[in-house]
Amino acid sequence: MVFQDIEFFLFNGTPKQFSVGFNYDTRIITLASGEPYTVICGEMVPRDGTSKDAIPTPSTIYLDGAVFDLVVYNIGGNNFFKLRDLMEAIDVFVGYDFTTNIISLDTTRGYETE
Repeated sequence: MVFQDIEFFLFNGTPKQFSVGFNYDTRIITLASGEPYTVICGEMVPRDGTSKDAIPTPSTIYLDGAVFDLVVYNIGGNNFFKLRDLMEAIDVFVGYDFTTNIISLDTTRGYETE
C-alpha cells in the first residue's frame, strides 16, 4: 500500500475546505466541512523517502459531528487516511492518468466511484 502526503491546506478557500482536529487523550479525530485547515505539525516537513509501516489505529472519526467510518493509519507518528476514502467523505473528484501516473483532485466536482 502506498501513501503520499496531500497538503490539505491547499483546499483552503475552495468549496471543499475542511479542518482536522485531534484529541490526544481520547484519540478522536474531527473533520469539519467548510472550516479552513490549520497547519499544526510537520505537514511541510520533507519526508526521508524510506519505507514505513502503516498501522491501522482505533481512532474514532467524526465528520461534521457524526461518527464516520474511515480507517486511520499511523505512519511515523502521524495519522493518514486512504485518499479515495477521504475524498469520497468530503465529496471531491479524484482522477488518475494512467499514462503519466498523476492523481488529480478537483474541488469543483463531486466524488465519482471508479
